[in-house]
Amino acid sequence: MQDNELVNLLKNGSQEAFKELYDRYKEVLIRVSKKFLKDTDSAEDILHDIFLQVWEKRETLNPELSFSGYLYTLTKNTILNELRHAKTQASFVQNILMTEVDSTNQTYDKVIENDYAKLLNVIINSLSPAQKEVYQLSHIQGLTHKEIAERMKISVNTVNVHATLALKKIRKYLTRYADIHFKK
Repeated sequence: MQDNELVNLLKNGSQEAFKELYDRYKEVLIRVSKKFLKDTDSAEDILHDIFLQVWEKRETLNPELSFSGYLYTLTKNTILNELRHAKTQASFVQNILMTEVDSTNQTYDKVIENDYAKLLNVIINSLSPAQKEVYQLSHIQGLTHKEIAERMKISVNTVNVHATLALKKIRKYLTRYADIHFKK
């Protein structure tokens, strides 16, 4: 069947037509989403969101218009929203972790501050000893990589490697346990 025939059936509530369209487009939509999101789980979430929207709006679909074009537009807009959300979330966490929360409710501020401090400590303590030391010297004490290299008696390149690995592990931990996603 052609897409327009399946869309006509879908408009009338056909679950078989919905399944056929889903099966027809799922691989390419996951591939497109994964290209931008760099994560299979997120790409699959996008796919499910898109087809949920298709099902919810099935009665308003126009079989005369390109269904694949409609799907690609939905995919593009959903990916852009996801990327904006991830950027906003990462910025929020960075602000929480690096600055004080500006609010009139001091009790609430203290609780949030303590929660993020505990989370950051858990993450830092999970680093290897060298990564932990480099991270603390760089991000807590504010030393340059050159100063850290001199203090630790290692090369600047080794400091760079430890810093990079530490930040990757912190990002991974935040993604996994705090549901925070970073743009790669």
